Amino acid sequence: HIRRERPNTITKLKESGFTYAILFNVHVDPDGTLKTDGETICKNGEYVFAKTQPYYVEDVRALKTAPTSISRLEICIGGWGNDSYVNIKNLINSQGVGKTTMLYKNFKALLDAVPGIDAVNNDDEHSYDVSTATKFHVMMYDLGLKTTLAPYTNKNFWTQLASNINRQRPGAVDRVMIQCYDGGAGNNPINWVFSGITRHAGRTNYQTDMETSIKQMETWRDNGAATGGFVWVYNDETWDLNAWASAMNRTFIAREVKEEDIAGQAFSE
Repeated sequence: HIRRERPNTITKLKESGFTYAILFNVHVDPDGTLKTDGETICKNGEYVFAKTQPYYVEDVRALKTAPTSISRLEICIGGWGNDSYVNIKNLINSQGVGKTTMLYKNFKALLDAVPGIDAVNNDDEHSYDVSTATKFHVMMYDLGLKTTLAPYTNKNFWTQLASNINRQRPGAVDRVMIQCYDGGAGNNPINWVFSGITRHAGRTNYQTDMETSIKQMETWRDNGAATGGFVWVYNDETWDLNAWASAMNRTFIAREVKEEDIAGQAFSE
């Protein structure tokens, strides 16, 4: 949506009050090619997305350029019906994760071409292979990206994955975002235990009215179930990003802003 409706979506995100955004979705093909919405991002170790999306690098850079509320950007891999982690498993089992592999080359090409990405969000909903997922996220950390997890089921897989990655690269997994919608609608984030990792809980913008979702987030906060929240998904203009972000930032203390950080900048409420 941010590509289809640019530049208005970029401006709205910058002014929204949300502190991070996930750029959904990077699909990994069986040969390691990276795509999104059927368009090729990287192939054979080369960034080619500019051929169809000439403004993408500029837009991603703008999201974190002051004045903006966004300080963190992530790419997402996975989702329902997405076989990326099956392909990642097969690629790693056959090629490994070294610098000569297509998986490494294509992600390096992406990060070299699109600076400012901070993390990779794992939304694996099909493969659940701990060994290769661990190797993949260690590789991504070595390329400069932290890892966040977006589980809705299979607790044992996710806790083991987080533990394995952080054992090899301490602090690599720094946030878990529990899906409390759709397949995970019955989740209580307090039941998901990840030692030393920040836990956020998510709703969709269409799940209920905003007030009901915010009340649920307040309950999670008061019960110690979550220290942050997220909303899925910005894919239309039927909801008010700023209203949601303002309510969520009143619920969860997002961050402390020092006076010197905003000197000379003008913000409006």
